[in-house]
Amino acid sequence: MRFWRRGARAGAVAALALACYAGAIPSGFAGDDEDAILDNPVVNGALPPAAALTHDHWGRRGAGTVGMWRPAITLWYRADHALFGGSPHAPHAVNVALHAAASAASYLALEALVGDPLALLSAALFAVLAAPSEAVEAIVGRADLLVLLCAALGLWAHSRASTLAAAALLALAAAAKESALLLPAAWLLCGPGERRTWRAGAAYALALLLVLTLRAALFGFPQVPADPMLNPQMFAAPGARVLGAARTFLRFVLPGIVDPFRRLYVCSAPACGPASASDPLAWAGVACALVLAAAPFLLWRRAPAAARGLLWFDIFYFPLSNLIIAVPAVYAERLLYAPCLGLCLAAAAGLIALRSRLVAVALGAALFIANAAAVQIQHLNWRSSGTLALSALQIAPDAAQVQHNAAVASLHDGDAAAAERFARQALRLHPARGETEAVLAVSLAAQGKAQEAEPLFASAAERLGYSPQIALDYAKFLAPRDPERARAVLQKARSLHPDDERLRSVVLPPP
Repeated sequence: MRFWRRGARAGAVAALALACYAGAIPSGFAGDDEDAILDNPVVNGALPPAAALTHDHWGRRGAGTVGMWRPAITLWYRADHALFGGSPHAPHAVNVALHAAASAASYLALEALVGDPLALLSAALFAVLAAPSEAVEAIVGRADLLVLLCAALGLWAHSRASTLAAAALLALAAAAKESALLLPAAWLLCGPGERRTWRAGAAYALALLLVLTLRAALFGFPQVPADPMLNPQMFAAPGARVLGAARTFLRFVLPGIVDPFRRLYVCSAPACGPASASDPLAWAGVACALVLAAAPFLLWRRAPAAARGLLWFDIFYFPLSNLIIAVPAVYAERLLYAPCLGLCLAAAAGLIALRSRLVAVALGAALFIANAAAVQIQHLNWRSSGTLALSALQIAPDAAQVQHNAAVASLHDGDAAAAERFARQALRLHPARGETEAVLAVSLAAQGKAQEAEPLFASAAERLGYSPQIALDYAKFLAPRDPERARAVLQKARSLHPDDERLRSVVLPPP
């Protein structure tokens, strides 16, 4: 009887997640989806399936490779492409189903750990939570969805002493995203005390060792390129970086978790840069981070469920926050997907601990309704790259990346004048960035402003090392005016990127 009751409740959580996120299915490709899926030669079949083991998450190898090795996800994208063609709607449906599965698995794991009704309330709140919704809305968020599914199922297996099953799930998660390295710490520290055994730790270490050995043999460990605009904190002194990360945590991340209508899509220089020792907001952020770090240990005896939830959040969030080590991103909504399960457990424990049942029900209902409503708005924001980029202007208009994305989206929609305006604003916020210069050059060329566009093309090509796209745009711009220079640009790009199919196949018209 208990088995069927548990299954029915897990199914109810999954149904709630499906109902809340069904509106994401009609969306198109947006943001990173285009690079990771549409333009990925491993996904679209230009390269064989085995290339997922030797190429990065974007389908690159050699020059331009980044340290994101996620063969499980890349092969899943390829299966989507083979089954559904180039339609984005089926991959979105897969993400929604995966979120439903992760929510249901979270219920099963928490039920084994803290029992009902706390597990049911926590998982149901997670199913509709708006803060990490990018993981579901963006197809590339699938890696985060799969990692949490493995984390929840692994916690359930770990709690039942099924170490081999947990180790297998860890290996799968490690082939999906690098943050899976944090799973053993979450299981051993947040799971049942009696399961913190050296045998379990050894099994998890062996699983990670096998995956990392395979990665080293087939792919290696190239660094993720650091961009001073995307994360200026990486280029600051350690003290300024930590203070900047703390200010970002207090200014953006915490409000975005508490207020479901406050989005967290993207930030960059100068809005999310390093901070000085005289910045009171940064020190307030440090204080908040220290409280969150200490809270699990202070609450462990009096409120063990809330303590476990906060510890889960700390384990999955702080290593990616720039507060401990420098990482390539300032923040992203999808990076909050795994950590927020812990916050849902802590919030649910707080609601159940309230003495007034009426107050608890009212607060719980408000949380569910507000988050579910905010997710419906998110569906509209994620319909396309254009709607996503323009909606982000309301979040951080003082972030150069936000203005750059709006310029790219406007150019894609054929509005060269708007693209010029956004690109110029991006360069005012963060000067001399090759990617933005390229967008501005293309927008100027589209408006017939050739004299202004030419020096920007030249500058962008030099800054970007004659990357394939800027080389193609530059050569196309030069071809009607100076065919010889256009051929020289292509020749230089081919010498620097000999494996790029686009550069090999392009043919300029005769002079």
